[in-house]
Amino acid sequence: MRDPEVKYVAAQRWKCLSCNKTFTQRPEGISRALFSDFVISLAVFLYTLRLSYDSVSNALLFLEISIDPSTIWRHVQEVGKKLRNKPKDKHLVAGFDQTYMKVKGIKKIVNMAFSTDEFILDVEILPNETSETFKKKIERLKEELGLEVLVIDDHTSYKGGFIETGVERQLCLIHMLKNVNKWLKKIGFDLEERERIKEAIRGPTRGVKSYMGDVLKRLKERGNREVEVQFLLKLTEKWRDLTTYERRGGIPRDNNFTERGIGRTKIRHKTTRGMKSEEGLLNFVYITQEIWKGVREGR
Repeated sequence: MRDPEVKYVAAQRWKCLSCNKTFTQRPEGISRALFSDFVISLAVFLYTLRLSYDSVSNALLFLEISIDPSTIWRHVQEVGKKLRNKPKDKHLVAGFDQTYMKVKGIKKIVNMAFSTDEFILDVEILPNETSETFKKKIERLKEELGLEVLVIDDHTSYKGGFIETGVERQLCLIHMLKNVNKWLKKIGFDLEERERIKEAIRGPTRGVKSYMGDVLKRLKERGNREVEVQFLLKLTEKWRDLTTYERRGGIPRDNNFTERGIGRTKIRHKTTRGMKSEEGLLNFVYITQEIWKGVREGR
């Protein structure tokens, strides 16, 4: 056996009396190459800790286990494929966002969806970031997860993606506040009005829509202030999506849980030389997320 503790196991060789074919019955947890599940898991785990395939192979030599780097790569892909094919649990609320990773030097759009407790739910490489692409994505998540609410940032194409899907959205208040700060620097509101607008976004936000109407009225009384009026109208249009958490319980006000989840994979990805295939990239994402989940759950 190739294992740090178990050196020998009994394996039975069987022969079919009807067709004369033979097969070997190995103990559970033993591969055909006589690696134990422990060794395979350890190799995959070391890989997620930023070791290259060569470095993992060298590290296992200290346990007197000889394993080729190409064999480690094959096991990593097999484990990733199993994780991708696992049945998905139902989740009424999730968050998603995009990041960018390279496959053969070409930047790919990688969409990741997470549960509110930061567990990975779905990973997909998108062809583009249009409203039609996001609509198909949201419809698929609704069908597979039973999704009712998505927590997202204020991406330009997201709004069109939600049309006729039946899925509500909660705009991330932190993203929105950052955008509002940028807009306010370019617009001529006085200091009191700026603070009132930012305070309104921080919440609680009930009744703020009527306040926006009062500010609009005051702006019009001052004269022609088209930029300020357009800004407030744009903000008012987003208000329903900013306050979904008030109408429904258990909805996060921000999408930080998704960004933290993506960050765990991105940190490991920066230490690689890039992926050789899209399938390998998807496997890589699922493995890095599963290791974190296992540590969190005490496995």
